[in-house]
Amino acid sequence: MSMWRIFGLAAYRRYWFGDLGAGILGEILQVAATWYLAGWSPRAVGWYQFFAAAPVLIGGALLAQLFRRASVQTVMVLDLVARAFAYALLGAALLLAARSAIPLWAFDLAAAWTALFLMASSAGGPSLWPRLLAGQDVGRAMQAEQLGWNLSAIAGPLMAGLVVTATGLPAISLAGAMVFLGLALNLLTLPLRPPDGLAQPATLGAPQAGMRDVWRIVVGQRALLLPTLLFWVLNLVGGLQGVFLPLIVHTFWRGPAWLYGALLGVGAFGGVLGSVTLAGAQRGDLLRKVTAWEMVASLASLLLLPGLHRPLFAFVALGISGAIGASTATWVLRLRFDATGEQERPVVLAYIRTFLYAASPLGALVAGSVWRPASAATWLAAGSGLMFAAAALSLAVSACGRSTAAVEASP
Repeated sequence: MSMWRIFGLAAYRRYWFGDLGAGILGEILQVAATWYLAGWSPRAVGWYQFFAAAPVLIGGALLAQLFRRASVQTVMVLDLVARAFAYALLGAALLLAARSAIPLWAFDLAAAWTALFLMASSAGGPSLWPRLLAGQDVGRAMQAEQLGWNLSAIAGPLMAGLVVTATGLPAISLAGAMVFLGLALNLLTLPLRPPDGLAQPATLGAPQAGMRDVWRIVVGQRALLLPTLLFWVLNLVGGLQGVFLPLIVHTFWRGPAWLYGALLGVGAFGGVLGSVTLAGAQRGDLLRKVTAWEMVASLASLLLLPGLHRPLFAFVALGISGAIGASTATWVLRLRFDATGEQERPVVLAYIRTFLYAASPLGALVAGSVWRPASAATWLAAGSGLMFAAAALSLAVSACGRSTAAVEASP
């Protein structure tokens, strides 16, 4: 049946729209801050992107312990409150600073503080779905999650381009802090139910899996290990591209903030299309689908090379990559969901996604250090080649595993 049926449930609808609001607001603030720093220096952009992701290494382990000791709902509320605090700090610092003294430390501190709690929503959300939906609707929630993320990525950058022009970053940051507090209240008061219509518990059960247990699960299952390694490489290249894109718009295209927002928005629009179409095909060999489609995405990213001077190619590259990325992310989540139980799932997802996010700051640091207009094409081509090689190797290993299983099963 259609994904849209789950939006008829009031509790899930409140959860989804709250998550969508947090995503849009996060995108607005992220894009506005990145564009603000792009006019300052490439190194400032690189460090900001680094601090927006690197603390996840610490925060992921911290949140995994919190998931073991507190309810998933409580930890996710803590994330929203932390984001409100971070952006209130940034807005206050920008208001109090002299115009000639841009407080770069405030950007990095806000990015680092929010990164500490970044895993709360993505790791905890799937554990709330069984408390909001019947078991057969969980697959639709996976599609809806990708839909929400990509709608955020469309609306956020486009709105950022408008609000940066209309008002200053201090006002955006302070207003964002207030909205995050409202979203925290919405999530805190969200009514949860146990599966199968049993009496509602006071809190969700605390997962028991530790770090060693999680990685034993991941390493022991090809369907978890291969996508984890593949997506680490994809995130590494994505971190590099994330720094390059605003600099390309700023340096090669001589474009305004709204053009950068539109570029990101087209990529997210592709993600929306992928999430409502291709992502729904959650049958068959999902691991093979993930690796094969990511090979196609890596080839599509080569369009960024002519896109340095002809923006249309860059828009097409991000649109195709976005559509494929939303689909493969949904399929990988299905693989992870099927391989884990409800109790340990938040912890497993927290550790896996922490590992994946660790790749992005490395790519951002490299990009901020090596950026030169003359070498941009070389680095973009190298990133596409690395993605293609990782996907092709994963596909080969996956095919080898299927062949081995078929031989063992034969009489």
